[in-house]
Amino acid sequence: MKRFHGSLKPTHIILPTQHAGFGGWIEMEAFQCREMMDGRSIEIPGTRRKLASFHNLITNHGLDCIGFRPQTSGYNYGSYAHVGTGNAAESVADTTLDTFVASHIVDNGYQSVYWVQSTPPYYGSHKKRYRFSPNFGGGAINVSEIGISTQAATGGLFSRALVRTGGGVPTTVAVSATEYLDVYYTLRLYPDHVDYTTGATDDGTGSFDVEGVTYNYTIRCERITYGGLWAYNLWNGFTFSNWVDGFGKGLLYSNDAALGPVTGAMTASDTDIWFYTYDHVRGTYVASTYQNTITFDTPLDVANFTPGEIWGLAPWSSIGGYQILLDAGIPKTSSSEFYYTHRTAWTRKSLL
Repeated sequence: MKRFHGSLKPTHIILPTQHAGFGGWIEMEAFQCREMMDGRSIEIPGTRRKLASFHNLITNHGLDCIGFRPQTSGYNYGSYAHVGTGNAAESVADTTLDTFVASHIVDNGYQSVYWVQSTPPYYGSHKKRYRFSPNFGGGAINVSEIGISTQAATGGLFSRALVRTGGGVPTTVAVSATEYLDVYYTLRLYPDHVDYTTGATDDGTGSFDVEGVTYNYTIRCERITYGGLWAYNLWNGFTFSNWVDGFGKGLLYSNDAALGPVTGAMTASDTDIWFYTYDHVRGTYVASTYQNTITFDTPLDVANFTPGEIWGLAPWSSIGGYQILLDAGIPKTSSSEFYYTHRTAWTRKSLL
């Protein structure tokens, strides 16, 4: 896996697991269109009806999809919306709707929207739309359950929910045979190391050993209001950070490194960065573990600070970024490589 070029033994540190929470939100709207002779469908003003807005349950299969998505194309977990008429209670073990009726592929004509919540509670969001044509249920239909899936046929559910009122009570929504149905699904990501009520830092601490020397560290999330880090990549599964200024990103900091706020970033008089994904390695995901690693490699010509020590780290992945401050410097010169493994675990988050 590694390519060592230095005369000194490379330094490898392994950081304890950090966590992120996923949740989903569903919105449903029905409307009428005027069907034109040229094949266009023009929405008739004033016919759009808001049917429901409610949270959903990400399944165990859905959590696996986040891990498998970069490795297996079949786990493109935002591909389809499923609707049905069943009423069995949701379960994390669900893989199908109770009574499947129809599905529709994600609407690529809809410009997906991503954003971050700029005030507490902080979270990133990425919304997609699925548009069902009239008569998708073979006539008028009362929709009582809905899911997001990896496939067109019944099964493969990333998430499932009963349609609910604003008060959380299961209900049905009526869609006539002449109405279109828009389903909007918003995937949210909640970061670790932030107080969800006040937005204050909720730092993690820990230690690791390098050749008999113990290093203590403090970790907190960073740039929580930056959509490119906490929202843009949410449908990509756990992988490298795919953003214009952060592809495979891993920042390193010199001896005067200082933690920034959760809305900011670490600072230091000297920093260095190594972008390229071929020098970073994503671990192989194992089903039902809901966690994986990225190992960041720092080559010989990177992060050779004066006086030859690394005091801060900032690993980014597709599901967020963190700033890590050490209580002592780790030796690094142009004669040695330095690499570190950052593990992230994900879980389902109850939406606030």
